[in-house]
Amino acid sequence: MPTLKTPSDKRHYSSGSSSPDLVERANQFDYSRGSDTLLVTSTNKEYDMDVTFREVAEEYLELPSRKHNRKKSPDAQLRLREMSKEWGDIPIRDIDDRMVRSFFRKVKNFNARNNKGEEIRPVRKISGATYNNYVTYYRAVMNYARDELRAIDFVPKISSVYENVRTTFLEPEQFDRMRKLLDPLRDDLAVFAVLTGLRHKQSVHLRIDQVSPDCLRLYFDRRDTKNGMPLEIELSDDARDIIKKRLQHVDALQSRLPRLRGKIEYVFVQENGRPLAKWLNHHVRAKLDANGFKGIRFHDLRHTFATWLRRRGVNSRIIQELGGWESSAPMERYAHISTPEKRAAANDLSKLLLHK
Repeated sequence: MPTLKTPSDKRHYSSGSSSPDLVERANQFDYSRGSDTLLVTSTNKEYDMDVTFREVAEEYLELPSRKHNRKKSPDAQLRLREMSKEWGDIPIRDIDDRMVRSFFRKVKNFNARNNKGEEIRPVRKISGATYNNYVTYYRAVMNYARDELRAIDFVPKISSVYENVRTTFLEPEQFDRMRKLLDPLRDDLAVFAVLTGLRHKQSVHLRIDQVSPDCLRLYFDRRDTKNGMPLEIELSDDARDIIKKRLQHVDALQSRLPRLRGKIEYVFVQENGRPLAKWLNHHVRAKLDANGFKGIRFHDLRHTFATWLRRRGVNSRIIQELGGWESSAPMERYAHISTPEKRAAANDLSKLLLHK
């Protein structure tokens, strides 16, 4: 049976924070109960000191994210579900270094899955980024158990791995060739993505109410952006033409099919009035794979957007704002791209060498 600490033997708050409120809360135990419980004043709940990993993970998932005050992501649900299969009924204080290392050795051999938990076809092992995603949510739950619930004193350590940052983009001639392999809806989405730099969900599931009445701008509130900040996108003439064409298609569907009147929420919809679940299905992906576009992702169109702008000499700060990046750090991945300034510098050097 665990021994409760006495008031003179208060736990040390080890998260690195110097907040007096947190330190005081960490030391507020209910010593009068004579049982293995502690009172957490932040949630006004009592926790058995044998609280399991599953119980802590479930409570963690119920909390909104600290950064954006939103519901935890599908990734968080999926990663913690896998951990709960491994440790679910084990008291979280009994999870040690050996158990953590054993689980993460298994993670390295996991097959890649989508947010529904289904294996991605063709089957492939998870990437370094996905492995690190598991590490992130493992640390989040264990730190929550330590710093908020006071259920453990330390977190068994696990290190992240190297991530191979992928910045695949298409050359203009490649993009034109790919377009010929797509149906009209997917083609419009591809062109729109390159013109705006929007992410998959923002494009494929663009809502009609996010389009300004004159089709000049798009508006995304903090719930619809990755960084949790509102975003306004100024549309080019070509992007605006695509939006107008797609809204006309919506009107035509509603006129032809009375059951859809007033029920279509999205801009890019199929003949049934619904948006695509994702840009590429198995059939279209197989077609692209067979024609030199193996592994192409919608996110590669976002990289194409940034690369083409950089080549045109657009300032990185402007690209960052147009694409809705939270910081300038992602712009470093485009630092190697040739620009008019670089070409001018190279030509100046040629003049020096050849025209003495």
